[in-house]
Formats: sequence, C-alpha cells, structure tokens
Amino acid sequence: MEKLQVGKIREFDRLRSRRPLRKNVMKMISLVIIALLLTGCATVTGTVTGAFTGALDLPVETYRANPEFFHDSPIAYGFDALIMGPVGLVLGPVMGFFKGLSLDIQWVAQQVSYRDVFGSYQPQSIWRPHTLHWELLGVGEGEE
Repeated sequence: MEKLQVGKIREFDRLRSRRPLRKNVMKMISLVIIALLLTGCATVTGTVTGAFTGALDLPVETYRANPEFFHDSPIAYGFDALIMGPVGLVLGPVMGFFKGLSLDIQWVAQQVSYRDVFGSYQPQSIWRPHTLHWELLGVGEGEE
C-alpha cells in the first residue's frame, strides 16, 4: 500500500513539474501571436529581414552621407564595409522594426503605399532600414 502511495506521489510531482513549463510556453506563444496581430506587414518584414538588409544598407548610407570623403580616401570603402556592415547586421532588426512600424502608421494615414514600401529601393522602402525617409523641415519651413 505504501509503495502505491509513493508511486502516486512521484507521478503527481512529475506532472506538476511540467505545468510551469506548459504555462511558460503558452505565454510565449500567446505573446508572439498578439505581437503579430498588433503589427502590420512592414513591421514584421522589417524585423525579420532587418539583419540582412541592415548589413547592406548601413555601409551604403554611410557612403551616401559622405561621398566626397570616400572619393578622396578610397581605402575608406573597405573600412566602411568591415566596420559598418557588422554594426548594421546587429542593429538591423531593431531599426527594421521601428522603420516598419513607422511605415505601417504612414500607410494607415495614407501617406505611403505598400507598393512603394515593398516594391522599390527608394528611401521609404522597408529594404533600407537605416535610411530616414521623412522630409526634414527647418524652423519656419512648411508654414504658410
């Protein structure tokens, strides 16, 4: 009789130890589903592809911001690729998430179309996570 009770207690302990694991897995699955439901197409795409596109876009953005420097010092191309490429790889998913979120918000506000976001390599493209695509206004500009 005592052996039977010890066996039941062990079985109960084994089942009870799996409950927290099941709860944690279910919590993680539900958080992922909620996150996917609350975000749009560009946010998910920017986050998932951000590492690859960031590794390509950040060195190119560095060049776009300083073309004279790169033409004067051709060795800078190599340093740009070796330094900014890995930085873009690491920061790409974060930047892709925020750029995608901004593009989704702009799409809702009808300021940008998904054709331009996904089908081009223009500044508003999701494939350029490190590129700011907003027009920067100076003080007093845009006011009439």
